[in-house]
Amino acid sequence: MYDRPGAYAVIEDDAGLIAVIETGRGWFLPGGGMDAGETAVEALQREVLEETGYEVLVIAEIGARIEVVYAADEDTHYRIRSHFYQAHLAAKIADGAEPDHRLVWLARDDALDRLTRPSQAWAVQSKGEAP
Repeated sequence: MYDRPGAYAVIEDDAGLIAVIETGRGWFLPGGGMDAGETAVEALQREVLEETGYEVLVIAEIGARIEVVYAADEDTHYRIRSHFYQAHLAAKIADGAEPDHRLVWLARDDALDRLTRPSQAWAVQSKGEAP
């Protein structure tokens, strides 16, 4: 089993819709894995830019969760320690660098139904309860 730290954002627009990234492997909050030497916020900023082309502004920390996932295409288990943040999209400064990632805005209940990882649904439910 491999450890994989990551950082993800709960981003809500003015209409209350939640930003979700649709990929060929599921539905996820914007964000992803941390590279060596990165802080969680640095990883979040890099990943959101890669996925969406937008800069992201962190508002508050929501919390962290550990989840074990199985990657069938790699036949590997990962222990994912995800750091979650409430955030806003800022300026669009580039095109998303990941063509198989599509930014979708969903109603909260739809996002909760579609999110692939339970830890990410927890973050959406917990947004607003952050200290």
